Amino acid sequence: MIDDLIAGAALDALSDAQLAALLARIAARLAAPPAQNLSDDRLLEADDAAARLGVGRSWLYRRSKLLPFVVRLDGKIRFSSRGIDRFIAAKTRR
Repeated sequence: MIDDLIAGAALDALSDAQLAALLARIAARLAAPPAQNLSDDRLLEADDAAARLGVGRSWLYRRSKLLPFVVRLDGKIRFSSRGIDRFIAAKTRR
């Protein structure tokens, strides 16, 4: 149905049921969180993460058990770049 619209079929040609189904699919797509490509995520060291957040390294380490973007690998702490982006977005929406 969407392919037909892209190919140039007029909306007037759709039945009420087809139009309702199309609107439901569009609404579902808009409500869904955007797909994330995990390969775009980078793990940052404390200095880089602190700079992005505008805080000190010690602030990050003190809160490392509470922050949602902390990644622990072989006893080392790294910080998800995408996780920091989500954290900042959530804090600025308030």
